[in-house]
Amino acid sequence: MIKRNHFIARIAHSQCLVNGQLSDFSESHLLVYESPIFSEGQLSQDVRDVLEKYPFTSEISVLAPRVAEEMLLKQVDSETVQLRVDHPACSTITISVLIFDRNQNFITAQRNAALGPQLVQPLSESLKNAWIFDLFHRNKCLVTAPDGIHFGKTSGKHSDQFLRAANALVGSLECELLAFFLLPFASKLKPQRIYVDTGPLISVGLALSDQCIKRELWSSPPSMQSFSSYDGLDLISNAPPDHLILISASTSGGLENKIIERTQNISRVATIFYIQGTSQTRAASYLVGNITESESGLYGYSEIATHDSSKSCDWCNRGLPFAEFEGDQFLLQKRKTQKINIAYHPTNEANNSLKKSARDFFLEAKSKGIFSVRLTAGEADGYREVLIDKEKLTSSTPGLLKFLEKSLQKFPLDLPIHFLVSDDFTSEQMGALQPYSVNGKQSFLTATFTTELQKHAAIKKGNALVAFALIDSLHTPRKISEILRSVVPDGEVVYSAMATIVESPEEFKQLGSALRTGAKGPRTFTYAEGAVLFFRRRFEVRTTWQYEKDWLEGLVEEDLLKNVMTPPEITARLAFLKRTGHAEHDLFWSGQNGEALRLQHDFVYLPVSDDESQADIYAIVSNLLSTAIQFNRSATDESPIGDIRRALRDTVYSEALIDPNNFLKFNDAILRAALLRAASPTELNYSRDLDLSGMMTSLIVHEIAEWQFSRGQMLSEFITAIATDHLRLCTQHMDQIKKSISRSVYLPPYIKRLGSGIPGSISGDQPKKNIHLSIIKRLKNWIQTLKRY
Repeated sequence: MIKRNHFIARIAHSQCLVNGQLSDFSESHLLVYESPIFSEGQLSQDVRDVLEKYPFTSEISVLAPRVAEEMLLKQVDSETVQLRVDHPACSTITISVLIFDRNQNFITAQRNAALGPQLVQPLSESLKNAWIFDLFHRNKCLVTAPDGIHFGKTSGKHSDQFLRAANALVGSLECELLAFFLLPFASKLKPQRIYVDTGPLISVGLALSDQCIKRELWSSPPSMQSFSSYDGLDLISNAPPDHLILISASTSGGLENKIIERTQNISRVATIFYIQGTSQTRAASYLVGNITESESGLYGYSEIATHDSSKSCDWCNRGLPFAEFEGDQFLLQKRKTQKINIAYHPTNEANNSLKKSARDFFLEAKSKGIFSVRLTAGEADGYREVLIDKEKLTSSTPGLLKFLEKSLQKFPLDLPIHFLVSDDFTSEQMGALQPYSVNGKQSFLTATFTTELQKHAAIKKGNALVAFALIDSLHTPRKISEILRSVVPDGEVVYSAMATIVESPEEFKQLGSALRTGAKGPRTFTYAEGAVLFFRRRFEVRTTWQYEKDWLEGLVEEDLLKNVMTPPEITARLAFLKRTGHAEHDLFWSGQNGEALRLQHDFVYLPVSDDESQADIYAIVSNLLSTAIQFNRSATDESPIGDIRRALRDTVYSEALIDPNNFLKFNDAILRAALLRAASPTELNYSRDLDLSGMMTSLIVHEIAEWQFSRGQMLSEFITAIATDHLRLCTQHMDQIKKSISRSVYLPPYIKRLGSGIPGSISGDQPKKNIHLSIIKRLKNWIQTLKRY
């Protein structure tokens, strides 16, 4: 059997759709052969096979790029005549040969001369693109990123899909076909060298060279060279004047533009596979196959979402990690799911998410107005949602000052203090603290502000005490350390703090290393950290409260358009969010009867005194979650060398999700609400896992049912999280929640209105779609599934 391949073009124009039914549909088949001589009866058998499998066939084209076209025409004409005699049914289809007309420089389909004169015209672009789409699609060249990540390309663009052209270059026939379709572009260029952006494309370049020489279009074969896409653009800058550049695949024309900048010549650039990227300018190079979806046929891909990483990437803003790759190197396998669990153990601190120093600090700090929560996003380089008031921290009860006193004990009492460096404490405050007041220590010199430190004259072997109320950044202590090395050369320096906030044990070790290291190595100076708290630095463009505000504004606007009264609970909540930048109270929706969510007395981590603010609870839960993400390690834990498990977070290889069991262990509504708000959207993306999504759905549906018993206090928080896309569930579970909200007779109007605001809600208005295109897409999927072999 002679080797050949078979490609299908399915054509159905939009006008052919009448009442959702196809009134006209056709398939054009392409049979590609590599042998110069057909075995007896092979073409006839191949045609019969096509007709048996594909009853919509209207045309069959034959291509043999290595065969002299005159010989091919004679062979096809001979078999076609016999075929029509033996099989009269074949008279209803057209059998043609693809020919490159060098005089007019286009590809045409030439039929049997016995059928009468024919108009010589270029091959339909739609037909060519449909065949190339079939080649691209059947070899699975469009790669979609696994759930939870997206691709970062060498072009600087981010996308959730990637064109892997090498999958289509699986054999000589495929390369010969693409080279044949390149002839109208390349035949008159006569290049000295062919550049390709990826190594596998050299096979197409060689096939193109071979076909051009056999047709006497080129006199000699050009050299071939891969320039490795964006990494090799400097090579293109030195290209000879007579060159040809082949780009394997593109969605944005980015590589094409870079090439034009260097060569100032678009006429020598061709792109093999092209799919239009959303909001991208259409490529200007010669497109061998434009396989973007259109209304002219049942083939093609929808435009691919593409974002410029230097601007705003929706996936990055949602916290989804991106897989960086070059060429064909990227991840394909399903990622491993890791569960984040907040742990409690009464005696073993290693298995407890609340470490002793953090527990002692929260016990003293709560109920004193020290904590508040940021409701609006902060700096572009990251922010922490939990805010600590340093003034209240330093002026609070002695219970908090003991953390600084413990730090001060690390300063040798027999050494004079030449500098007290502090922006938070006065010399009088420091002198009143242990151990100085007990030991009769002489009074301190006037405290020096950090901004004034470098103005002081140096004291050889001088001693300095640096006192912080709170260290919440690496930068300020490091800057002070740099200055003190010249102010007190070869002296003793102690850095002390009431509390230190870091994101991980690794960050704590970096801080300690920077402050302790000097001329005598890593133990030159002393760092006394005080209480260590884990709080994550956030990079989301908006906080959950900002997304909530935007969503509620949309609900109110919808009600205004419909002339409907918005429930007062919603308008009051929206007014609070509009006027508040950070808050201690009212962080969460109230429960039934308008009562603020509060902590019950059976909280295992801390004793409860009934005067804790919601910000206190949010700070504690945020610390618990941040510690759990760090595998419950304390800041001073020594990590084993080679331990690569730095934290439970989304990576290219794994995804980290909050275990729904945490919401069962935390049965207080305020604890659940705080955990829901403190988690990142990626940690609540249960749409990736059917089982975990089902567990969360059962919990939420139970909250709905409990409302009739004056329970279900955090139902509004769950609805808000779903509606703002902070909490994501599988589609069938979303439907279950929507139906439960809609059918409940116990839920008040404002809960019903919140439920109706969930995107896609059964009671909400759905945007009208292009029915016409929708039918085409359904037909396309149906036909491809039914007829793919």
